[in-house]
Amino acid sequence: YLPANLLAGILFHFLFSYLYAEEYWQQYVHYNMDVQLDVVEKTVGGTSKIEYTNNSPDALDHIHLHLYPNAFQKGSVKYREFKQNYGRRPRAEKFIKDFEDSFSRVDVHSFKITSNGTVLADTFKVEDTILSAQLSQDLRPGQSLAIELDWTHYIGEQVGRAGRVDDQYNMAQWYPKLVVYDEIGRAVLQECRDRYR
Repeated sequence: YLPANLLAGILFHFLFSYLYAEEYWQQYVHYNMDVQLDVVEKTVGGTSKIEYTNNSPDALDHIHLHLYPNAFQKGSVKYREFKQNYGRRPRAEKFIKDFEDSFSRVDVHSFKITSNGTVLADTFKVEDTILSAQLSQDLRPGQSLAIELDWTHYIGEQVGRAGRVDDQYNMAQWYPKLVVYDEIGRAVLQECRDRYR
């Protein structure tokens, strides 16, 4: 025997879950990477080929990639925060002391987005930790594209979860990766559009 309000709550939960599941979508992303760690140059890099299918109900006119290591270089938002004594103190101390070896970054050397043999983008701009590329044609729902890029991550000394400690490499968020686009990402994408145009 279940109390009426508990039974009503359970039924509402299942009904809401069913209705929401009908509208749920998730983008398809597949990475194929050929990378090498160079302990002499203190880099990791190579080639990434990313397959992307737009399963959203929206036409997309931009593609955005995270370049997280760029947060740890001179001039970045994190750098400015740390110089003003914001953020986690252990991370900030290296930046406050101008400890150059802690700086990391990702450089993208070549970049191309194609769909069915058509080049949709071969230029991009980088703002802090976001690489943005405007597509020459919208990627409509159900359509796919391929992103090819050559890149190098210059690995600084350990700051937080990533970097070098002597001869040990601790890697987190070390390669260019697509920004998530989902129900929540729609709002984030609008903020990116406003910021990076």
